[in-house]
Amino acid sequence: MAPHAVAALGPRRTMVRLVRANFLASLWCRGFGGRLALLGGILVACAIGALIGWNAVRLAKGQVSLSELACVDPTDPCNWSTYRVENDMAEPVVLRECLHHCGSGDRRLDPVFVGIGRTSRDVLTASIGSRAWWEVRSTSHRLLGCLVLDGHQHKQDGAVVVVSSAEPCSADAASTPARAVRASD
Repeated sequence: MAPHAVAALGPRRTMVRLVRANFLASLWCRGFGGRLALLGGILVACAIGALIGWNAVRLAKGQVSLSELACVDPTDPCNWSTYRVENDMAEPVVLRECLHHCGSGDRRLDPVFVGIGRTSRDVLTASIGSRAWWEVRSTSHRLLGCLVLDGHQHKQDGAVVVVSSAEPCSADAASTPARAVRASD
């Protein structure tokens, strides 16, 4: 192209042509592996951009909060809802979280003791978006049933469930009704 023709295009168009020519020459020199790596990088960048856009839309619609988006560590308390248990029975009880649905071969975790007329000092948890089964037994090892705690779609802490609301343990058991904490609790 003649120098006076390049000057007529202006500096911006000349720069765009130079960058494009340089990019194409660089791409040609990379070989197949280089082109494949560049394509992979572009795809990863597009995927990250799509994820950011999707979460921005969910945030704008109120489907998720900023703190929920920032919660990535599975051991972080932002990943579960907490409950307290009130023992309204005439005997102390022992609560144990089950790994599944408290079936006969299901593993039980550490016990939580709740005295007569008391509220548990330890909190019981249920992962966000799922439910947790807690076996309820008397101190004489008699099975009283299960408390099925709802982890809810969004974190909710402090609800109270009563031991007398325990139902037979099963995979299709309904979630145990809970009440919000009163000021006197």
